[in-house]
Amino acid sequence: MKHICVLFAFFTVFISCSPPEPVEIPDANLAAAVREALGLGPNAPIMEKNLKKLRLLSVRAKGVTNLTGLEKATGLIHLSLAQNQIADITPLAELTKLKRLELQSNRIRDISLLARLTELKTLALPNNQIVDITPLVELEQLDLLRLNNNRIQDITPVAELKQLTRLFLSNNQIADLAPLTGLIQLTELELNGNEIRDIAPLSGLTQLTELELNANEIRSTTSLTRLSKLRMLSLNNNEITDITPLTNLTQLTQLYLARNQVNHIPKLVGWTQLKTLDISYNQIVDITPLEGLTKLSTLYLWGNRITKFPQSIYLELDQDQKEHVLRGAVPTQDPNQDKPPVAPDQTIPDLNLVSVIRRTLGLGPSDPILQANLETLKSLSAIGRGIKDLKGIEKMTNLTSLELRDNQIADITPLAKLTQLKQLNLGNNQIADITPLAALTKLDRLSLHYNYIKDITPLATLTELNGLGLSRNHIKDITPLVKLTQLGYVSLEENQIRDITPLAGLKKLRSLSIGRNQINDITPLVGLTQLTELHLTDFHGFGSSDNQINDITPLAGLTQLTELYLANSQAPNIKPLSTLTQLRQLKIRNSQLSDITPLAGLTQLTALSLDRNEISDITPLAELTHLSHLILRENKITDITPLAGLKQLDYLWLHGNEISDITPLSELTKLTDLMLSGNQIRDFTPLTNLNRLTRLSLGDSQISNITPLVRLLTKMKRLTDLSLSNMGIQDITPISELEQLRVLRLDNNQITDITPLQALTKLEYLHLQENEIQDISVIENFKNLHLLRIKGNPIQDMKPIDRYRKQVPNFRLGTEIDH
Repeated sequence: MKHICVLFAFFTVFISCSPPEPVEIPDANLAAAVREALGLGPNAPIMEKNLKKLRLLSVRAKGVTNLTGLEKATGLIHLSLAQNQIADITPLAELTKLKRLELQSNRIRDISLLARLTELKTLALPNNQIVDITPLVELEQLDLLRLNNNRIQDITPVAELKQLTRLFLSNNQIADLAPLTGLIQLTELELNGNEIRDIAPLSGLTQLTELELNANEIRSTTSLTRLSKLRMLSLNNNEITDITPLTNLTQLTQLYLARNQVNHIPKLVGWTQLKTLDISYNQIVDITPLEGLTKLSTLYLWGNRITKFPQSIYLELDQDQKEHVLRGAVPTQDPNQDKPPVAPDQTIPDLNLVSVIRRTLGLGPSDPILQANLETLKSLSAIGRGIKDLKGIEKMTNLTSLELRDNQIADITPLAKLTQLKQLNLGNNQIADITPLAALTKLDRLSLHYNYIKDITPLATLTELNGLGLSRNHIKDITPLVKLTQLGYVSLEENQIRDITPLAGLKKLRSLSIGRNQINDITPLVGLTQLTELHLTDFHGFGSSDNQINDITPLAGLTQLTELYLANSQAPNIKPLSTLTQLRQLKIRNSQLSDITPLAGLTQLTALSLDRNEISDITPLAELTHLSHLILRENKITDITPLAGLKQLDYLWLHGNEISDITPLSELTKLTDLMLSGNQIRDFTPLTNLNRLTRLSLGDSQISNITPLVRLLTKMKRLTDLSLSNMGIQDITPISELEQLRVLRLDNNQITDITPLQALTKLEYLHLQENEIQDISVIENFKNLHLLRIKGNPIQDMKPIDRYRKQVPNFRLGTEIDH
């Protein structure tokens, strides 16, 4: 017995002295990330004692599928596993010290195990497949919760999370906001793209400073009256008619009301902080109440019919914003249109429609319009004529083409009898009910962009349609398109669409635009092999959020594509694009893209945009010698040597990178548009031979003495647009030699004297904001100046501005001066 005890003791000591086993982490990508975090070599064992010491671990976009082994990292406080392919999060249940957990853009459905992580303060779960959030009721310490882009209907569990200050629930299926009533600590709340009508539960959330409710079904804003701390409020794409309840929200700096049914702007007394206002695509005629908004710098007016303007309104508008304003500022009556007829036609009550018909028929202003005349018409164009009533148009029974875009039409009942129509454009009106279109079964092309349409069921009968435009409406369900198998072109941008399964059978589609919806899964596109153009984002859209696409694998088989647009993608792996060798245009914006190796074989590309990503190595672009347009702004690029051989480049944007040496550009002599702002460039001599340049941006560069630079620029005889913003410039005397300039940006410098500019008589746009200018009298020497920006200067005398405005009626001042 004694020998047995000794033997047992020996084995006990032996076992206790044995070296510990390494932790097994079967997922190679996760294991590699853990080794890197621990400072281990690629094959070094991962020991449990080391894992327990980890406090921070970030494994983003590494293709991780299995978290086994991570349960041993019990000391973790901050864990990021975003943008992977994780479905099972069981191992995380042991990480009870976690305070911050990021799991966005995975494949998670079941979050029950998160209930044990009671120390969490930040939890991010956007872009998953979550329906039930009951387990979150235990996480009482949460301060920030992100659940965007899931499948959540019931948010009752959130009611217990009293410490929440920021909550993001956009793009779910939420209708009832009652559980939010008690979350009185909230300062930021995002609920875009749900099914919300009643916002009364928000009335007591008086600490809110930011609130987003875009793309819902809201009609009344009365419940927001008490939210006096709001600084940003976004209500785009709803059914709001009256914004009077918002008038006491005087702390607002940003207000977004696009795509509603607002027809009146109330007096906005005390709105001294408002900087951005979007009221595009409403029914507004009078904008004189905006006159007192002295800090307003960005204004969108598209899609209204404005006839009453303030006496003076000074706006800080860039080029594209200016275009928005001008489009919104179209008078209701075309100035070249006939004056209203002396006697209106008895059967056509709308005078504007009568005028168009008479002109089309070659009749005088008061000639009678006979039934026989109307029946001769095959085509009618009435674009932007202020038409409201279509009564009488039903008599034109032989019409095959009808253009009615940019009017104020709500009721299209008279169109039901125009059964010969093949082409119909009703874009940018006020149409909600399209039932009358069901009878127009010969239609080949139909445009309904920019309306208020929710239900597209009446389109199901239009089986001859080849082209269909439905962008910027309120559409959620596209099932009625299933039978429209002749469709070759479809545009559905900026709606509220989640499921694109109904498109799967439209095998003849050649062009599809579905940007700015709520789409995560593009698997239904797999069989659409005739597609040549696919836009999964809208680069020019405003208002709604963009799609959040996690997996672009379904694109791999669409080998006929010549044009592809992506943005805000959560799929930084672009390997599936390597098969799309017919591509001519490719845009991938703001998608956390770092590795662009798969693009190396896309040698037919002529236009490539990769802006706002994480790209540092652009070597794969070296063989894309057909490129004429290349946009790489806002990445992490230092070396641009691979661009040296791209001799066809005409348009190159490199601003917002970390570039210091631009020698590789010296032989790109076809360049006409070059953006280099926001880099670390000191030597611009490599630009010497780029004599075709018409636009050049060098702002935020590392020089303040511009004399040597201007000597170089004087050789560029075609240069008309120059940006030298934010360079610490004091003396602009050398610029007087650049007499061909039409656009000049000198904002954010240290300029006091602008007398040298008087030689630049061709200037049309001049940006001088945020300098030290006192005397603006030089402006009176200009003849063609359309826009002047002078905000942030200590100007004493504005009389030269007033005198110049009288000489040049279309002159506009960028912003009002604070005296």
